Amino acid sequence: MSEAPLAAIIGGIAGAITGAITSLLSPWIHWRIEKRRNQAQRQREIIDEARAEFFGSPQRREDIRQGKSYAAMRHHLSPELVAEIERNRVSGGEANLQQRLLEEIAALEKKWNLV
Repeated sequence: MSEAPLAAIIGGIAGAITGAITSLLSPWIHWRIEKRRNQAQRQREIIDEARAEFFGSPQRREDIRQGKSYAAMRHHLSPELVAEIERNRVSGGEANLQQRLLEEIAALEKKWNLV
């Protein structure tokens, strides 16, 4: 067999293999990109909702604990802050607590690369 037909056969096989691999990997790559995009969108929503809920007038610990945003963010916050929020203290320190909460929200935003 001469070299020209052999090169054409090898080129055809290589092209077919490359096409098959691309057709198998392309949906997976697209899925991963969409998954990351959706995750970033959800994280952005969590941050925005938390800022809207906790920014402004001081809130009582009970109000913070019962908030929708706190439930969504609780497992992302530091254990120390969660313990402070969930402590059964009658009153006092809510403004400082709210400030610490907003600082942790900002830190999460950086950690999640949303800034």
